[in-house]
Amino acid sequence: ILEDVRERLLREAGVLEVRINVVWDPPWTSARMTEAGRDALEAWGLAV
Repeated sequence: ILEDVRERLLREAGVLEVRINVVWDPPWTSARMTEAGRDALEAWGLAV
């Protein structure tokens, strides 16, 4: 998945380098989502 994300980002105009840093702390929760993120997931039929 990380390599797929990296390759996709590198296809964007002006993006010359991508560094991905995976962090486990603090754990992710839906409380950390933006309102736009919640709206997007709800549009796909996901409960947020």
